[in-house]
Amino acid sequence: MFEALQIIMKLFSSLSLVTLTAINCLAGSVLAFTPPAVFENLILSRKFDLSGSYVRETVALSIKNTGPKSESVYYFAVEPEHFANIAVFEARLKTPDGSRIIHSAPAEETNDKENVNFYTLTFTESLKPNEEAVIQIGIAYTNSIFPSPEFGEQSDPQLLAYENSRFSISAYPSVRQNLKILTVG
Repeated sequence: MFEALQIIMKLFSSLSLVTLTAINCLAGSVLAFTPPAVFENLILSRKFDLSGSYVRETVALSIKNTGPKSESVYYFAVEPEHFANIAVFEARLKTPDGSRIIHSAPAEETNDKENVNFYTLTFTESLKPNEEAVIQIGIAYTNSIFPSPEFGEQSDPQLLAYENSRFSISAYPSVRQNLKILTVG
C-alpha cells in the first residue's frame, strides 16, 4: 500500500501545473453530475405538514418522458441540508388499479457544483417516449424544526419554525408547481 502511494506521489510531482489544472477541471466535471434531460414535470405539487413533532412532505408529480427512448430511472432532487434529515422516503406509482411502490434509494451521484443530492426512483416498467405517469412521494424529516426565538424568558412566547424553499428544485423542467403548508390550529 505504501509503495503504491509513493508511486502516485512521484507521478503527481512530475506533472506540470497545466496538467494538474486539467485534472482538477476533469474531477470538477465528474462531481457535477446532471441527470439526462429525458423527463418533464407537468405538475410538481408539494404539501408540508408541520402539525407534528417532525416534518412530513408529500410530493405529487405528474411526469412525461420527453426522451427518444424508454426510461426507467427518475432522479428526484433534494437540497443537502434537507437530504441529511430524511428519515423516511417512499415513492409510489399511481396505476389504474391503485398504486405500486417504486424502488427508491439515495443516488450515488451528486451535483456538488449545484449543491444537490438525488434519490433514484426506478420503475418496474420503463416509460415509453411521450408516456405520462403520476408519482406520489412521502418524505419524513427529523431534526428540521427549531425554536424561534431560540432563547427567552419562561413567560415569553416561543414558536417552532421550519425553513425550506418556496420553489422545489428538480433535475427536470417543471411546467407548474404548487405549494401547500399545513400547520397546527
